Amino acid sequence: MLRNSYGIPDIHLEDFAKIDDIYMGVNRAIGKSTSLNRMIAFDSKYAELFQKLASDYEIADLEYSSNFSHLVCITAGVLRCVVSILRDTDIAIATEYGLLSRQIYDLKRFAPIETSYSYSHLTDDDFEMLCFDLLNRMGLKSVNRIGKTNAPDGGVDIIAYEEIPSIFGMESRKAICQCKHTKNSVGRKDVAEIKDLLEEHNAQAYILFCSNSITPSAVARLEHKKGHGAVNIKFFSRDELSVLIEANRDLELKYRLLDTKLKV
Repeated sequence: MLRNSYGIPDIHLEDFAKIDDIYMGVNRAIGKSTSLNRMIAFDSKYAELFQKLASDYEIADLEYSSNFSHLVCITAGVLRCVVSILRDTDIAIATEYGLLSRQIYDLKRFAPIETSYSYSHLTDDDFEMLCFDLLNRMGLKSVNRIGKTNAPDGGVDIIAYEEIPSIFGMESRKAICQCKHTKNSVGRKDVAEIKDLLEEHNAQAYILFCSNSITPSAVARLEHKKGHGAVNIKFFSRDELSVLIEANRDLELKYRLLDTKLKV
């Protein structure tokens, strides 16, 4: 970057694009350009100081622009402030999400706020990675994803091994896992092939994760299979997933699952 004799970077505003959406966080500000589909992060304290200066001059409207490589320019009338872009936007967003999440949980002691977990913003691959992380937290061993989501893998997304105590000591049982990230409830036909999948993969356990609910008929089928034979079957609908996430709050932050609304 070229610098003038004062050591200040030369600014060519013609290289800057408009930032049309700004989130002013606790420590970081996040800016987004819809036209470029780009996001940047910068230190919010400088933007707040400049905003106060503009207010002193009775200038209400601030405009943000960036070259999306090094600098953010904040303009208020004839006033101008240039701020450096932070190196890792994803880390800045995750940090701000974590601060906001903790503030919301603290605020629940004083305000009627309901919190839940939302999975709708996750891609199929994101949801599968969430399930992968949960299986590791649940104590399963050698947890492995088997190919990309929607690949022709026989309907199985993850293979892992669970340690089961027996009269002969700890035994390792192979478990197959399906991760169903759907807008609709998981129905009876969606769990019809469990026996075939277990035989195909020579597995002794089956685990199902669903980002939505499981219909009563599907639950009945799973319970029936669970009560017959030596196969261990576990299934987690949206509500059971929430219990697991509650016990692993770092995953809530990692996947940005928190959803809030004010009780009325």
